[in-house]
Amino acid sequence: MKITKNEGLHLGYAFLRYCFCCRHFSCAGHGGQRHHRLCGRSSDRGTIVITGQRIIDSSDTATKTDTPLIETPQSISTISASQLQAQGVQSLGEALRYSAGVNAEEYGGLDSRLDQYMIRGFQTSMPYVDGLTTQSRYTLLSAKVYPYGAQSIEVLRGPSSVLYGQNVPGGLVNVVSKRPQDVASGEVGLQTGSYGRIEGHADITGPLTSDGTLLYRLTGEVLSSGTQIHHVDQHHYFVAPSLSWQPDAQTSVTVLSHFVRQNDGYAWQSLPAEGTLQSAPFGKIPTSLFTGEKALNFATLTQWDIGYNAQHSFSSDWTIHQNLRFSRAEVGLGYVAGSGLQTDEGGNATSIMDRYALKAHAQQKNFAVDTNLEGRFMTGPVQHTLLVGLDYSHAYDHWKEWDGSADPLDLTDPVHSDNISLDLDFITRDTLDQVGLYGQDQMKIGKLSLVGSVREDWARTRTTENDKYSVSNLLQKNDALTGRIGAVYQFDNGLAPYVSYSTSFQPTIGTTYDGSAMKPTTAKQWEGGVKFQPKGSRSFVTASVYSIRERNVTTADPDHDNFEIQTGGVRVQGLELSGDLDLGHGLTANAAYAHMDSKITKSNDGDVGNRMEDVPRDSGSLWLDERLLVRDAQHLNLGAGVRYMGPRYGDTANSLRIPASTQFDAMIGYDIGRWSIVLNIQNLTDKTSVATCTSASRCFYNDRRSILGSLNYRW
Repeated sequence: MKITKNEGLHLGYAFLRYCFCCRHFSCAGHGGQRHHRLCGRSSDRGTIVITGQRIIDSSDTATKTDTPLIETPQSISTISASQLQAQGVQSLGEALRYSAGVNAEEYGGLDSRLDQYMIRGFQTSMPYVDGLTTQSRYTLLSAKVYPYGAQSIEVLRGPSSVLYGQNVPGGLVNVVSKRPQDVASGEVGLQTGSYGRIEGHADITGPLTSDGTLLYRLTGEVLSSGTQIHHVDQHHYFVAPSLSWQPDAQTSVTVLSHFVRQNDGYAWQSLPAEGTLQSAPFGKIPTSLFTGEKALNFATLTQWDIGYNAQHSFSSDWTIHQNLRFSRAEVGLGYVAGSGLQTDEGGNATSIMDRYALKAHAQQKNFAVDTNLEGRFMTGPVQHTLLVGLDYSHAYDHWKEWDGSADPLDLTDPVHSDNISLDLDFITRDTLDQVGLYGQDQMKIGKLSLVGSVREDWARTRTTENDKYSVSNLLQKNDALTGRIGAVYQFDNGLAPYVSYSTSFQPTIGTTYDGSAMKPTTAKQWEGGVKFQPKGSRSFVTASVYSIRERNVTTADPDHDNFEIQTGGVRVQGLELSGDLDLGHGLTANAAYAHMDSKITKSNDGDVGNRMEDVPRDSGSLWLDERLLVRDAQHLNLGAGVRYMGPRYGDTANSLRIPASTQFDAMIGYDIGRWSIVLNIQNLTDKTSVATCTSASRCFYNDRRSILGSLNYRW
């Protein structure tokens, strides 16, 4: 994990001592240079003065061994709690806006329930939480992440099945939950802003016992707000209690839990391309237009999970780790959405939109456990960090859906009738089981760092579907061998060139015409680049080039209508630049740029040579943060950001071209002792733009301007 200031609780005045052997803070001035309980050694590298800016150190997401970022032969970036707070982040999509190669809010970020994002051109919505999968067949059952409960958010780019099992080739996002701290501290705050938003939050931590063997943390948030869409409101709360037990220098156990409840209107509205992406005779469709019906307008979620992170050291060189989590989720959906515009006698689109109705109820149970043994030893001049692990995950999904219709709606003069008809369409039950056995050796010879990893997976998926006409049962068994090899060489001036090769797999649900189960899609990536971290500096820069190829992609069966075969293929190759820069005098910058050349290489759909959907050739962002000392214990904080997303296509036929968009963000804050007040503005110029269109009848707007004011008290 990278080093941060006491989890973002103390801004600008915390003086902490850091134990480099186990990467843990203690408070300078509270016992001085004490021995840390987890390792029994003293922190002998002096006091670090934290000034509100993050210090980039290391991460265990890429290797599961807490490896310095500069020694990791793969592109990885971290978003600290302080950065999330400075940017006024309210969702996972917003947190990823300033990350290179990420299309952070593919559908515009309007629906607080659905965080759909793309990494290096490949779509996903299922983040890892504390290194464990949250897999589900259904996007809407993926884990809901509250950034306020995150210690950091880490983006690992490229195929990563070798340590995590089935995954999309573009990479993964790992959300690290806040942990208990051994220094009593806390924060309470209120927020208000656009659309009548009211939010309260609290984050309190410290020891429960005088000897510090038992620590606690309680983080929570409650929210009530409208949205830019009429009749679509949001009502959320989440609470995250955690407890750490450290009975001796060799053992620690941290229990983590979350409870989430959401009761929202349905914001993920489908609008026609005419009037949004394209001009229309009836004019522009307002971003505030509610195209649904009040009688069927809900998106509810109840989600809870509990688990632990445990470790025990047998000696100074051998440690066993285990992460475990059990979770349950229940989702309810009800909405009316557009299915296309009616046409007049001349075939021209009118302002009358046909609509369909849908209601669904779903449940999920998810269990995941990962156990590994880490050993450090020497063979001659070679320093080894060996990792051997076994993980298991189980997910059960139950989805029940009703489909129907609603009266057409005139977009220029909407009259809502609540005349809705629904019939049970289907019921599905899916059971996913995956067992993975993996091994990894990180070798260091002087300035050269090498890593080699290999994994075997056994994945089983059973799907039972009852529709109006039949009952089907499908059992799919997928075994896959994946790997990674990489090298980094560190020069004395802070430059570290690297190269790596990695592979991934992902099961494909379904059958071919002859009833054969689909094979998993597989992918491979070559990546090379250079990392730069000047000695003694907080700045960290990465430049990388890569090429990803995915095969066994589904495409139309030329011999059987309405069936698919797996002869398709895609390729993404690109360049990424990212940097966290300390420019001195309290000024920091987060900069990112990505160029992606995506291409459909094999297909029976007539789109060979076309660009992949929703993948821009160019995207970039820049966030500047300035912290100025006004007088004793008083600071002025200024932030400004710009985000650019280049033109892209909403379909593989490349018929729906989505124009480029540029948005600006700003922040101003003032700290007075323990009090702080912050004003965040997102989409400063209130630019109206289309996020994506998946068809001519399914387009989605980006967020309009939002203003958020926060008042916080910290101790």
